[in-house]
Amino acid sequence: MTVDGIERLKALVDEVAGTPGRIVSAWEYTNAMNHRIMFAAFTESCKCDIFESPAVENPILIYRSDKFIGKYRFMNGVI
Repeated sequence: MTVDGIERLKALVDEVAGTPGRIVSAWEYTNAMNHRIMFAAFTESCKCDIFESPAVENPILIYRSDKFIGKYRFMNGVI
């Protein structure tokens, strides 16, 4: 699933937390077609194909093990 803002990604993570459809990884990347920063989220049942997509440039893992990491770790404290 792709969203266009970190706030939307956080809302999505919170919405499905603790469910079978919970998000197990999320990535920030540059969309090769429009050069916008985008976010991709992958659930337990969804194969992470971030490195297979031709529209993805510079993917950076920003969420794993139920926590935001790297430059987005501050989102763990956002309610």
